[in-house]
Formats: sequence, structure tokens, C-alpha cells
Amino acid sequence: MHYPDVINALHIAIPTTELLRHSLRNITIVLHELKARSNLLKLVIHFTDKLDILVREKEKDIKSIKVSQMACGDWNSVWTEIGAKTAGVSHQRDPERG
Repeated sequence: MHYPDVINALHIAIPTTELLRHSLRNITIVLHELKARSNLLKLVIHFTDKLDILVREKEKDIKSIKVSQMACGDWNSVWTEIGAKTAGVSHQRDPERG
């Protein structure tokens, strides 16, 4: 190889190397953004899963309360009165307050 050929090859190789470095930097940036979005997506999925669990537990509790109310019938009002008396709460109006 003659020196002019080497110099020409270097003139071609150096910009190509810089272009590759620039491309690798861009690829790295894109990969970091994708990883950040992936982590965000994982957090969103985790949050919605927890939210679904809480909603199911709430619905289960509401159903349980309704079943116990149906099973107890009028006894619920009796237990409410007993609980109010033991807690010192009155369901009647205070005559002094009007």
C-alpha cells in the first residue's frame, strides 16, 4: 500500500468511526429511555394490581356486611342502639341544643 492510499483510507475511516460513535451514543440514549419507560410501566402495573386488590376487598367487605344485615334482620338496629349506649352516643336530639 502506498501512503496516499493509507491517507485516503484514514480520511474515510475517521468520519465513519465518528459516525459510529455518534450512532452508539444515540442508541444508548434510546435504550436508557426505554428502560425508564419500562420501569414506569412496571410501577403502573404494580399500582393497578394493588388498586384491584383493594377494590375486591372493599366489595367483599360490603357483600359481607349486606349478608350479615340480611341474616340479622331487626337485630342490627338493636346492636346499633347497644353500641351507641356503651359508647355514650345518643341517637336522639339533645333537648338543650334544640
